[in-house]
Amino acid sequence: ARLEAPSWGQKATVATEVVASAPLSQPVKAPPKTSEEEAKRAWLARLEAPSWGQKATVATEFAASAPLSQPVEAPPKTSEEEAKRAWLARLEAPS
Repeated sequence: ARLEAPSWGQKATVATEVVASAPLSQPVKAPPKTSEEEAKRAWLARLEAPSWGQKATVATEFAASAPLSQPVEAPPKTSEEEAKRAWLARLEAPS
């Protein structure tokens, strides 16, 4: 099967010519070479830097000072058989 000629053919040629003729304002320099260990240390240092700063301190203080309106109670534990019976009862109930 033969592909149709692209409709952007002439436009792509003009764009390529414009890019090729545009002078670069500054020569592109390659970044300095770093060893894998140096790169790993720099990456880990960025990870260890606190990103929340003051906001985390304020949120922690607020959470510590806010009293709970009611104590939180865990739901009563049910056996697997009780849970299965309750589930089947909900399935059989008319909707």
